[in-house]
Amino acid sequence: MPSFNAPRATCWLAVFIYLCSSMTVFAQSTGGRILGRVSDPSGAVLGNVKITVVNQATGVSRESKTDENGDYVFVEVVPSVYRVEYELAGFKKNVQKDVTVQVNQVVTLNPTMQIGGSQEVG
Repeated sequence: MPSFNAPRATCWLAVFIYLCSSMTVFAQSTGGRILGRVSDPSGAVLGNVKITVVNQATGVSRESKTDENGDYVFVEVVPSVYRVEYELAGFKKNVQKDVTVQVNQVVTLNPTMQIGGSQEVG
């Protein structure tokens, strides 16, 4: 009958712990997130708002749209300083400058869009 070998069991336990902890390290992100909810002056949420996130240092941009609940999210945003633009017909363009994103940071922006022409900036 095989006997219990404490050194061998300890070795396997150490290997198991190492593998589990290394998976956690690889799962960590190097970017941040920008998310929020867009509404009008009455507080009603706005769906289908075009959102553009522009890296102010490089000019690289990404686009998305709000869902039917007015929510949006940009994941894996490279740490930098951004300009965030919100556009929807019948509303003034909303621009937020100097939005700083750091590693693993979640930046929440909940803009209120003002009624007006889309060529106007509010």
